[in-house]
Amino acid sequence: MREYRGAIVRDGDGVPVAAAWPPIVPAETWHRLQAVLRNPVRRTNEQMWSKTLLAGVAICGKCGGKVISGGTRVDSAGERTHRYRCGSIAADGVTSKSCFHREADPVDRFVVEHVLERLSQPDAVRSLTERSRRNQGSDGEALRREIERLEAIKRDFAADAGAGYISRNEFLEIVQANDAAIARLEAQMPSSTTIGPLTELISASDHREAWIALETDARRQIVRALVEVAILPPGVKERARLRLPDGNWIAHPDSVSVTWREPAS
Repeated sequence: MREYRGAIVRDGDGVPVAAAWPPIVPAETWHRLQAVLRNPVRRTNEQMWSKTLLAGVAICGKCGGKVISGGTRVDSAGERTHRYRCGSIAADGVTSKSCFHREADPVDRFVVEHVLERLSQPDAVRSLTERSRRNQGSDGEALRREIERLEAIKRDFAADAGAGYISRNEFLEIVQANDAAIARLEAQMPSSTTIGPLTELISASDHREAWIALETDARRQIVRALVEVAILPPGVKERARLRLPDGNWIAHPDSVSVTWREPAS
């Protein structure tokens, strides 16, 4: 079914209009889940998915599965830190492979610095600006809106999983179907369509300040559009991260792979 601003689009007879893309779940399942999503009780829980940059965006460098949020952990300084882990399920359909569990901040910092460094190159800004101007068609915009809607659904189900409304396995199954749908939509986009937040970022005079001003959802869209990120099991702690001169930690280059999506000519 098609939605516009959160409401189902209906024809002159009040019948819901079918969307052009394949459904993620059957209609009856969708209606049942909407009852859960719209329950005001569930809104008391934080939407954890939106707090991490790479959950659902990066892949596991060992098995190719999606990276998901690994929850939080209190570090030695008493600070609560977010973590990533491999979200793949073993052949039994129940057991998590868990190829790795890693602190999120050093990995995020590595990816962000990679993106900002690349954007500092004059040729990158020029080529991205040109492709943005070439690809502002209505087809790309409609697909972008649908991707944003699916991202929002994913955040909602993350909150449901955190509140115990759905099981962990149910959540992972929904996420995998959701991510597959997003991948199909991205494949349908006009060549190298640039999404709105990226247009704002590349047109800014100070990319770092512009990045800081963006919401996490916008940052996730930009990372998804610009780079392919694979997070690897570091093996030993020394290969997981490096300390920067300012005291912050950044992921070791050998433990994260960032591949730039070069604009099509």
